[in-house]
Amino acid sequence: TFFGDRLSRHPEVLVTPESNVAPRLVEYFKESPGKDCSKDKLVEYIYEEQKFREWELPREMLGSELDQCEELDWAIVFYTCCKAYRDWQKPEAKVVVFKKSGWYYKNIDLLLETYPGSMSIWMVRDPRAVYSSARKALHSKRQQPMEDNILKNAFGWRNYIKLLSHASQKWPVHVFQVHYESFLFDLSNTLTIIWQKLGVKELTDKEINKIMERYVESHLITHSTKHLHENVFQKPIVERAEKWRQELPKWRTAFIGLVCRNGMKKFSYF
Repeated sequence: TFFGDRLSRHPEVLVTPESNVAPRLVEYFKESPGKDCSKDKLVEYIYEEQKFREWELPREMLGSELDQCEELDWAIVFYTCCKAYRDWQKPEAKVVVFKKSGWYYKNIDLLLETYPGSMSIWMVRDPRAVYSSARKALHSKRQQPMEDNILKNAFGWRNYIKLLSHASQKWPVHVFQVHYESFLFDLSNTLTIIWQKLGVKELTDKEINKIMERYVESHLITHSTKHLHENVFQKPIVERAEKWRQELPKWRTAFIGLVCRNGMKKFSYF
C-alpha cells in the first residue's frame, strides 16, 4: 500500500484499492450460461463484496458505464470497473494500476492474454522479512496474524517466485520486477523507472519532491485496512529491510532459507 500510494501520486497514474472483483466476475459469468447478466443484477453482485464497496465508487456511475457496453463478459466488466473508478477519482489519469496479488498473479497468463496492452508489476521482498511482517499484521476480519504458519509462508513465497520467473520468460515486455528493498532505499529513482515503463510523462526532481511530501490521507486506505497502514504517510522506514534479523529466531530464518534457497540466490538475498 505504501508503494501503491507513492506510485499513484504521479498526476497521470491512479492505483485502485484492493478487491477480488476480477475472480468474482470470472466465477459469475462461468457459473451458469443462463445466469441473469442484466446490468442491475451485475451491479448488485459486484457491490456484495465489502472491499469493492470500500472503493466508494457511486453505483449509478458504474451502472452508467456498463450501460455503454454493447455486451458483457467478465473482462469487459472488470475493465469498466477500473475505468469508472478512474473517471470518478482521477479523470486526468492515463494509466490505472489495479493493486492486488493472490488470484491475480496466479492467473497472470489469463490477464495478459485478455489485456495485451497491459503491464504486470511484481514486488519481490526477502522471504524472511515477508514472514516477519505477516506475523505482525492482523487480518481485518479474523483479527489474527495474516500468516503465522512458517511452512505455508515459505512455500507461498517460493511459488510466487516460480510464477514470476514463468511470467518474466513468457511476457518479458509486460512483466516488471520491483525490489522492496530498492524501493525503500531509493524511492524516487525506483518510481521514476516504473513511471517510464508505464509510459507517463517524465517528472522533474522538483515535481517528484513535491508529490513525495507528507500527505494526511490516501484513497488506498479503506475502512477495513486502515489498521494495517499507519506508516503509509511516513517517510520510507529503511530499517524495515533488515528488521527481521531482530524479530525472528535463527531456526526460523534458517528454515525459510532452506525452503526458499533458489529464489533467494536469484534475488541476492543470500
